[in-house]
Parts: sequence; structure tokens; C-alpha cells
Amino acid sequence: MRVLPIMALTICSLLLSSNADRNARLLWGKTIVRIFNKSEMQADMVVHCWSSEDDLGPHTVKFNQSYEFPFKVNWSGSTKFLCKVKFGNGDWKYWYGFKYWRDDEVGHLVGWNVNETRPCRSDEACMSYN
Repeated sequence: MRVLPIMALTICSLLLSSNADRNARLLWGKTIVRIFNKSEMQADMVVHCWSSEDDLGPHTVKFNQSYEFPFKVNWSGSTKFLCKVKFGNGDWKYWYGFKYWRDDEVGHLVGWNVNETRPCRSDEACMSYN
């Protein structure tokens, strides 16, 4: 029974900290990752994302369309989704579609504009493929 007061104190501390909004999402909110196909060749895109807890399977996305998935960040804030994409008959390219400590500052919706060259977050922060 000692666990409950400690847990309640931890939750209160998180909510009262300087990052209260971020911590509230960590505890209760859902995040959505939305991936837009912005192919330079206007090709179909196949995207496949997974975490240590979920494998979302492959999805075909037409040019200028999007695929999205909702999830809850885990208690420790270590949630990350690795994604791979390929355009037409091209090779698979990999990047982290979500990393809590990198992307949570964006808010509930983490949007990506993805093409053959690189994935760019909606706030124009671009990443390199691995």
C-alpha cells in the first residue's frame, strides 16, 4: 500500500513541474504521427513503422496522401517508432518517425513530409535516412 502514495506524489510532481503540459501528455495523452507522401517522382510510398511494443505493418500511401497512427507514450518517456519507407521500386530507407525526447515538444501531432531524399517534420526539422 506504500506504492500508491508514492505514485500519487510522483504524478503531482510531474504535473507541477515547469514542463507540466509535456508531462500531462506523457501520463494521459495520445500522440499521432502523420506521414505525408511527398515523393519527388509522385510515386506510391510503402511505409512500415514499429516500436518495441507495436508493429504497425506495411501501408501503401499514394502521392500527396498520408498515413497516421495514434499511440500513448510509455511511462518512462522512452517511446520511439522506427519507420522504413520505399518509393516505387526503390530501396528501403529508415528513420525514427517518433522519439519522445526529440518530438514531444511538437505537441500531440507529429507530422512528416517524406520524399526520396529525406524526411522533414512539419516544423521543417529535417532528418537523414539511416
